[in-house]
Amino acid sequence: MKRIICFAIVAVITVVNAYANTIIENTGWELLAAGTRGNGKVETISRDGKPVMVMTLTRDRDGNTYATALLSVDLKVSSEDKLQFTCKGLPANGNASLCVTLAVEGTPEWKSYTGTAISINKELPENCVQLLGKDFGIASGTSVTIKQIKFIINNTNETTGHQAKIEITDLETCK
Repeated sequence: MKRIICFAIVAVITVVNAYANTIIENTGWELLAAGTRGNGKVETISRDGKPVMVMTLTRDRDGNTYATALLSVDLKVSSEDKLQFTCKGLPANGNASLCVTLAVEGTPEWKSYTGTAISINKELPENCVQLLGKDFGIASGTSVTIKQIKFIINNTNETTGHQAKIEITDLETCK
């Protein structure tokens, strides 16, 4: 009887760990100057004791306009994991979109993987889930170390003076 109980406890712990989320510290974001064309701004505010990354991009020129927020991390993940976050946009964002790019440690160089574009014209917070294998293209069955997470707003298809704004919370990886 004791062996069965011990086995059951080990099984429960294993299942809990298999589905454990890694919460990513949502502070320390910076605007990547080389990854910005337009008037971009990134800041971290606190709302209800929770960090919120706020990113804005104002279209101030013709041609492509985009802004890149960068967060340095050190996350060991597998291609079966997911990147999950809550994104709040605005209807006034129009056709602006958000892409997430992961910079992964490699030998000898880092490699970038870009997820699928997300519409950011919804005012209600939306839970966004992107699969590291399917959406980012990380090879099946591989483990990698994410060194940077980049959130990129693009409002190229909008008129001059247009401003896009997003808020990101609850950033995590999960199984």
